Amino acid sequence: MAAGQKWLLWLITLWPLLLSSGALPAHWLPGEYENSSSDALRFLSDYNSTAEEVFSFAVFASWNFDTNLTDYNSRLQVEAFLEFDDFSEAWGLKAKTVFSDELIDSLPDRKDRVMIRGIKILGSANLKKNEREEVGSTFFFFFKVT
Repeated sequence: MAAGQKWLLWLITLWPLLLSSGALPAHWLPGEYENSSSDALRFLSDYNSTAEEVFSFAVFASWNFDTNLTDYNSRLQVEAFLEFDDFSEAWGLKAKTVFSDELIDSLPDRKDRVMIRGIKILGSANLKKNEREEVGSTFFFFFKVT
């Protein structure tokens, strides 16, 4: 079995367990950081590698729904949306509480400054959990209708 097939099998097997847990897996949560340039860069590196995994789960749920329009897959897609929001909230709040604007302004690479400022914007993660569920359900309902 190829490496990609093993990964897909693992994903299919564990996906319902991750969604039913109601909390982000520990390895998706941000670590501890200090208000320093080196920790800001480490934060961005950690965020990028974790976001790849979280985004993969969300895309997988979306693909399942897009290729098999069932209520079950719709619920999984909404749950994946909520997981992604929880991830955005956890990392965004960490960035907001740890890294000062002065530190961010002092980062030498413009893309790092833009990226960390973007992480600090929480988007729909600013909403309460029930409001996020409503937004996700409404969004995917309209997607299903079109």
